[in-house]
Amino acid sequence: MDDHIVALSLAWTGLCVAAPSLYLVTRRNWRRLVGMLIVVSPALLALLIFVLYVTALSNGLRAVTG
Repeated sequence: MDDHIVALSLAWTGLCVAAPSLYLVTRRNWRRLVGMLIVVSPALLALLIFVLYVTALSNGLRAVTG
């Protein structure tokens, strides 16, 4: 997996979290914002771990196969 693809996927995920967060902040809907962040945080952490795992696996295979 190329590094720019990883960066693009993380940037897109950040945008998908930032847009609803900004909407909820402007509407002063703090309860839903906190609830959304509690639900989204573990999912984003799992996504980041998965992306780093796939990157490490790809780099390891590339090193082994030449």
